[in-house]
Amino acid sequence: MKAAIIVNESIRLIEEKFQTHINVQSLEYSRLLTHMKYMIMRIKTNEKLNLDMDDYVKTNFPRTYETAEKILLRVGKELNATIPRIEIGYLGLHIQRICSD
Repeated sequence: MKAAIIVNESIRLIEEKFQTHINVQSLEYSRLLTHMKYMIMRIKTNEKLNLDMDDYVKTNFPRTYETAEKILLRVGKELNATIPRIEIGYLGLHIQRICSD
């Protein structure tokens, strides 16, 4: 239940930050939801990502990176967990994809 709340709040934050409406029927939305679900599972189990996109997203999409960072700060508080920085870049890619749709 907590994961669903976190995801819904994150979607609202993305829509507000980028002044857009996310099409819940889109493939990008489905990918974002799937990523967030598995991200929360990784955080709970301390599993680490292998793909580090942090520097790439921070450099090329700073606004997206900032949004991902805010979301993950909130997720960390909700789950009472430390979020690895590598998750920011990867979430940022999904946000960039959904906002450029």
